[in-house]
Amino acid sequence: MKVGSFTKQPGERISNSIIYEDSLDVGDYLETVESCTASPAGLSVNAGLADTSRVRVWHEGGTHGADYKVTVGVTTHNGERFEDEIICKVREV
Repeated sequence: MKVGSFTKQPGERISNSIIYEDSLDVGDYLETVESCTASPAGLSVNAGLADTSRVRVWHEGGTHGADYKVTVGVTTHNGERFEDEIICKVREV
């Protein structure tokens, strides 16, 4: 699912969050961030659990004028898997 888009400058290192609270069954919680990738190559990304219902994604670098699709995959304690995309637009101001 596409969760949104944002714009950053090439020299910035910023984060945003994906909140899963409304997607989780009662008693379920995020257990693992399985993957975090950017396409095309050139944007450095990584993700980690911020708490039991939220993932924090860090974005760094990128090329001016490029739009990157950042894909994050997570697994819940009860075995559900979610895959979400964020569009990161890199623009020098």
